[in-house]
Amino acid sequence: MGLNKHGWSMKEMILFSSILFAFLLVAIFYIMRLYHGLEQKGIVNDNTTMKQDEKEVTYSEIEDLILQAGLDYYNEYYDNVLDIKITTEKMIRHSYLHSKDIRPSNENKACKGYVEFIDGEPSVYIKCLNYQTLGYEE
Repeated sequence: MGLNKHGWSMKEMILFSSILFAFLLVAIFYIMRLYHGLEQKGIVNDNTTMKQDEKEVTYSEIEDLILQAGLDYYNEYYDNVLDIKITTEKMIRHSYLHSKDIRPSNENKACKGYVEFIDGEPSVYIKCLNYQTLGYEE
C-alpha cells in the first residue's frame, strides 16, 4: 500500500473508512453499556420532572416491589432453600427489578436492599438516602 503522486486509491480509502467505522461502532457499544450500567445503579440522573399523572413512590411501596421481585426470584432459583439473602443488585441484574422502580420520589438515587429468607419466611430490608429499614445490615 504505497502512496503515489495521485493520492490514495479507492481500495485504500474504503479499507481505512471501514476500519474507522468499526472502531466507531465498538466505541458506541461500550458507551451505551457504560451508561446502562450507571442507570441500573441509579447514578445517572435523567433530569426529568415528575408529570402530573405520576404518583409519588413511598418507601413501603418500594419494600412491596422488592418483596414481590424477591419472591419471584426465590421461586425461580432457590425453591426449598430455607436461609438465603437475595440482594436488589442481583434482582436488577436478572431483570426482576429496575432501578427506576426502587427510587423514591423525593430522592434522586435508587434504594438498595435485600430480601432475606429465614426458615422460608421472607423479610424485606431497604436502605435509601433518607430512610433505612430497622434491622438492615450491610
